[in-house]
Amino acid sequence: MRYSESDLFKKYRVANRITSEHALMVQQVDETVHVVSMTQNGYLIYDANKLNLVFCGPMFYRVDCGYQHNGVVYVCSGNKVYATVRGEIIKTVLLHEGSEKSNKRVKVADEDCNRVVKQMIGFGSIILLLKENELVVTEDLNEMYKIEHEGIAMLFHPHTYVNKVIKVMQGGEMVLFNVMSRKIIYTYTAFGSMISVIEQSSVIDIVGIGLEDGTIHIFNLKSDKMLFSLKMNGRVNEMSFAGNLLVAVSDADMAVFDLDDRRKMMSVKGLTSEGKKNYDADEDAGIRGHNRVISARLIDNKSVVLSTENSISIYEINNYTLELIKRRSVYNGEIVGMEFVNRNTVLLFGPRSIFSTNIYKDEQNFMFKFKGSVEMMDVNHNVVCFGNKQLHALEVNEKRSRLVMKKDMKCLAVYKDFCCFGKDKVFLINLKSKLVHARFCVGEDLVDIAMDLDQIVVATVSGLHFYSMKGEMKSKYECTGIRSIKLVENFVVIRMENRIIFYEDGVSRVFATGEEVTDYGISSDSKWIAILCGNKVLVYDVVTSMHLDVLEMNENAKFVRFSPDIDFLLVVSESNDLIIFSNKMLFLECNKSEDDVVDFTMFKASTDKREEVWKRGRSNLCSDILLIRGLHQPSDVNDELTDITLSVQALEKLMDEEWIKGLCKQEVLKIMNLIMPHMNTAIDITQRILFSILRYKSHLLEPDDISAFNKMFGSVWTDFEESMLKTIGYLTVEAEGLI
Repeated sequence: MRYSESDLFKKYRVANRITSEHALMVQQVDETVHVVSMTQNGYLIYDANKLNLVFCGPMFYRVDCGYQHNGVVYVCSGNKVYATVRGEIIKTVLLHEGSEKSNKRVKVADEDCNRVVKQMIGFGSIILLLKENELVVTEDLNEMYKIEHEGIAMLFHPHTYVNKVIKVMQGGEMVLFNVMSRKIIYTYTAFGSMISVIEQSSVIDIVGIGLEDGTIHIFNLKSDKMLFSLKMNGRVNEMSFAGNLLVAVSDADMAVFDLDDRRKMMSVKGLTSEGKKNYDADEDAGIRGHNRVISARLIDNKSVVLSTENSISIYEINNYTLELIKRRSVYNGEIVGMEFVNRNTVLLFGPRSIFSTNIYKDEQNFMFKFKGSVEMMDVNHNVVCFGNKQLHALEVNEKRSRLVMKKDMKCLAVYKDFCCFGKDKVFLINLKSKLVHARFCVGEDLVDIAMDLDQIVVATVSGLHFYSMKGEMKSKYECTGIRSIKLVENFVVIRMENRIIFYEDGVSRVFATGEEVTDYGISSDSKWIAILCGNKVLVYDVVTSMHLDVLEMNENAKFVRFSPDIDFLLVVSESNDLIIFSNKMLFLECNKSEDDVVDFTMFKASTDKREEVWKRGRSNLCSDILLIRGLHQPSDVNDELTDITLSVQALEKLMDEEWIKGLCKQEVLKIMNLIMPHMNTAIDITQRILFSILRYKSHLLEPDDISAFNKMFGSVWTDFEESMLKTIGYLTVEAEGLI
């Protein structure tokens, strides 16, 4: 996917694409082993010990081939070659086309060349780029020369062969070629089938040659002699040697061979690329019956790293079996919905699956235990989804779903433990107890529902209907053409065909796009809104309605969301790529002035000033305590309202964090005892005072003090909670009942 340059966001990576048809690359870097996985638009580097993502490469228009050497990853994309280190591009070279037609070494001219590089190999600092009719030779992408050729299908560099490569011609001929002298040194005996892959073994001069008919020849290059042959099913695509082991991947399966015994140890059959994908989170048997194996590389003589369409796994070869050690998996099937559940985790909803993706750590990805289908979903302090007349609630910590009920519905909304849904009638239920707390009829065809703690908003073909949590009609706003609604703070956000409206007792904001609105996302601080229109993401400032930025892609997209910390903008394309754009503020360097040094004099003065505040607070403690104590017993009902107001004012004095920092243990205990009677009248203030006390003075309190206070607080809180529930009618079950 191609992107236009944005002022606010930088293209970061495609989170649900961690592999591709390119082979894995394994290389020792210092004391660790790095596994490089090329994707369609970039690359990922994993630490083989823990299989943690170490570096994420830049995003390119496409990746044609790659090569790794001494920590540098070279990437060919179109007619450009990039050198990258630690995920950053350090050099870019444009490949040109010369006008001369000869077999001499010709210095590259300045004409443009759009031909794709078929293969890139290297030995030392020398890099070879194989194009359709040219072989480009360069040293660290500095001076480049080309050698024109006809019919080279593949290149291979044998170990210890200085400046020499094996050229496999399109007719099947294999020759040893000196790159510097441009001379053919030796022509090998032809094989009965076309060569598909060549791989260096652990022994000098010995290589493995894979053929398209599935034959693997263990071959001595020096003596031009075939030592022995092995057989696989289908075209041999890749081989890897370590010690006496050979791992080979074909179109049909993956096999492990024992070279000492010259026999196959095991064979793992996978599905073809057109086969059905299975995303069962409980299946630890590995790749059996799962996606076909794309690439396999031996890390040592007992460990192998495998890549499939949706995972990278490390297995240990033990007693002729494969034992799974670690796996990193993603979901790359059809995506019908996307919602964040916290700052790190986004849920991807498939037609029959739900996958949790951590945008920072791939190792925390997992598939929910879910047996159902997904047609609608909502996430708001809870997660519900509906499909095939079944309503499911997700239990994120247990990584599973729970069937709530079987009932047909047209739209739904969730807030914490309560779910509102409807078709002919609207119901409000408790997801845990399954009690119905409200039931009412709107009298029109429903379009969408939104809810929070205070109200239920129903969108119909005629407009918005506002209801209390008991189902009582409060107001109505006439508006036609509504497609969906969402509650954001005090606003009802309305999505129409080509505009987004913010409504609060009247239209407050209108964002007209002029194009059909596919989806939209609002930042957690309600300052930005991203509106998706086809292949464009329009970013606006909500307060000023100013158009800030536009991200344009060459493919239409389906969903867009801001991460809760606004560090990332996520877009799901029509081809189901989960594209992550990073906020460019994360990449700004903090240039610290040389004059910025710590002034300890100012620090001491500030500390002395805070000490004076603490001392003054301690001196006023007795008067504050007396004031609070004098408010405990109101004389009559009329005085009670006045006393509550005064008590709140007195409590607010205790909210000063600087004052709390100067309290001693006895003063802390007195404050904890004195604020307890005010739980029912000023719960928000008392909670903030308790938070400050526990934050700054918990080290002064004994376990018995905490236990006694916790018991007293729990009793008061239970009474308060029951009173509140009775007030809003949630405990009135007589008129409600079960569905």
